Amino acid sequence: MSKKRKKQPVPLADKILIPILALAVIGAGIMLANYKSFIRYGKYDDILKMDTIYNNIFINNMEVGGLTREQALEKLTRVQQQGKFEPRVINLQLPDGGLDDVVAITYKECGMKYDYAPEIEEAYSYGRKGSVKERIAAIEELENKGEFYTSEFSWDRDMVVAAIKKHEDEINAQYLNGEKMDVERTADMVEGMLEIDAYDSHIDIPTK
Repeated sequence: MSKKRKKQPVPLADKILIPILALAVIGAGIMLANYKSFIRYGKYDDILKMDTIYNNIFINNMEVGGLTREQALEKLTRVQQQGKFEPRVINLQLPDGGLDDVVAITYKECGMKYDYAPEIEEAYSYGRKGSVKERIAAIEELENKGEFYTSEFSWDRDMVVAAIKKHEDEINAQYLNGEKMDVERTADMVEGMLEIDAYDSHIDIPTK
């Protein structure tokens, strides 16, 4: 028959020490959680003070993260507006000619331009609203999904008409039956292509 071991009494000192240690462990856990929190906020302190757009933010599919508002405007204007947008053309198809027999009207001649200002302000404001906790959450979310903005563009009807009229004599000389280009209707058609950004499209010139 096995013998039961006699339960040894817990010394008074241990009775006092055990709850103290338990409280210390709990306290250490709380301190550790707060310490991590302090580290976290400290880590983001400089980021929250930055005067640049946060990373992984795009305007018209072009990243502007890490740039000031002025730098973002300069980049978008130089690379997209002047580098890609303004050189685009709408082709006026000369009568009885092939695909290469065209008069090209450039976007720049039509006054085509993006208005970047509203989207730059939105991009800059992202992650700058709410509490520190809300701001950090918004900035961290950028790493997962990014943020995308699209700027609107516009053109100038008078500039469209003026660009077409520059070629009026050249175009009218192609007609042998007394017809002439209808400038206003041609401008309407060019504007229709501009509205949907249908660059490199061909327009059969309406006559009157």
